Amino acid sequence: MNAKGGILIGQLKDNPVLLHTAIGIAVGYFLLHPITMVIYWFEINHTGFTLIGMLEAFAERFKHAFYLHMMPMSVTFAFIGGLTGLGSGLYFKKIRHQYRKIQSQYYLLSENIQTIIRNGENENVEFKKSFRYDYRIGHPEKSLEDIVMHSVAGFMNAKGGILLIGVDKDGHIKGLADDYFSLGRKSREGFERKFIEVLASKLGSDLCSLVHLAFHEIADVDICSVRIDKASRPVYIREGEKTVFYLRTGNTTKPLNTQETVDYLKII
Repeated sequence: MNAKGGILIGQLKDNPVLLHTAIGIAVGYFLLHPITMVIYWFEINHTGFTLIGMLEAFAERFKHAFYLHMMPMSVTFAFIGGLTGLGSGLYFKKIRHQYRKIQSQYYLLSENIQTIIRNGENENVEFKKSFRYDYRIGHPEKSLEDIVMHSVAGFMNAKGGILLIGVDKDGHIKGLADDYFSLGRKSREGFERKFIEVLASKLGSDLCSLVHLAFHEIADVDICSVRIDKASRPVYIREGEKTVFYLRTGNTTKPLNTQETVDYLKII
């Protein structure tokens, strides 16, 4: 291939609209038109269908499709193919643009997450080493899920915030591998499904829309960022026979007693 040919192919790859249009024209001219000619020939000749007959007819009509007197029909099919390719190219270009935008946002968010980790916990940020795996005893512990939900409720009752799971209190990346391993579906999808399931059970299904999970690969391991919006109503967690109101204040999440809860709700 000469240099000009290589440049042309490179331009086509970089321009999906042009590439799809060119492919559409080629398909319309070299494929759809001859096939239509073969089908039409069988129709007007009332010829029984056989494999050999079809192959012979296809070979003959395929050549005939490119005769000069067939040019108007060839151009018509090329035009139809080009229009189809143009639509496909425009759609592909839009999808590719959205994908690149999402990738750009993902990389930006990953950089922001690392900055958040370096800055440590505060009123709007909290770290959790795991969601359900207890490193002290070496197996999943349901009580850890409850503790994570306390933090979620605390952010909802305050100003909202970000909960990072897979990061310990000192900002060391622990990852989610052990959490994944403890799940039936050992993946990001399984983790997210379990998280939302516990959230709906402990806090209420109506609050699930206030929680947004995203996964980030840092130091070759996954961590999960949970962005939590402020709730429009008080959020309580049932613990045994009582309900408890948790609130994020400073860099801690703590339960309030009945009087503290009433006083807080009066001022917000």
